Amino acid sequence: MWLRDNPVLNRELLTTLRSPASFLLQFAYVSMLGALVYFYWPAGVDEGSRMVGPGVARRLYDIFFLGQFCLVALMAPTFAAGSISGEKERKTYEMLLVSPLRPSTIIVGKLLSSLSYLVILILSTLPLMILCYLLGGLLLSEIARSYVVLILAAGTFGLLSLACSSTFSRTSSALLVSYLVVLPLAALCLLLTRAED
Repeated sequence: MWLRDNPVLNRELLTTLRSPASFLLQFAYVSMLGALVYFYWPAGVDEGSRMVGPGVARRLYDIFFLGQFCLVALMAPTFAAGSISGEKERKTYEMLLVSPLRPSTIIVGKLLSSLSYLVILILSTLPLMILCYLLGGLLLSEIARSYVVLILAAGTFGLLSLACSSTFSRTSSALLVSYLVVLPLAALCLLLTRAED
C-alpha cells in the first residue's frame, strides 16, 4: 500500500489520533449532533409504535444532515489550513522540501492526515443517522448517499484550505482566507439543495 509508506501521513496520524484532544473533540462532535437528534426527535414515539409519518423522519434526517454539513464546513479549514503554513512557522518547511520525499507525497500526506480525522468524526455519527432510519420513511441508500456527500464536501473544503495553507506563510492568514472561501461555497451548496426541493 502506497499510503502506508507515506511517512508524512504516518507521522501526522500518530500525533493527531493519539492526543487526548482528539477524543474530546470526537465526544463533543457526537454529543452536539446527538443533542440535535434528541431535541428534534418526534414526540409520542415509543417502543410499541416506532413508525411515524415519513415527513417527520424526513425532517429529522434533513436537520441532522444540515447540522453535520455545517460542522464539516466549519471544521475542515481548521484541520487543513495549518498543514503547510504550520511547517513554515515552525521553520521545518525547508527541511521537508529537501527531504527525499516527492512533493506529491508531501501534499497527499498532509491532505489525508488532515481529512482522515474529519472522516472519522463523520462516520462516528452513523448510529445517530440510523435512528432516523428506524423512524421509517428513509432508505439506506439515501443515508449512504448523504455520507458520501459529506465525505466529498470534507475533501473539497480540505483541498481549498490546503491550497490556502500553501499560499500563505502564516496559519492565521491561511485560516481566514480558507473560511472566506469555504463558508460561501457551503452556503451556495445549501441554497442549491434547497432550490431543488
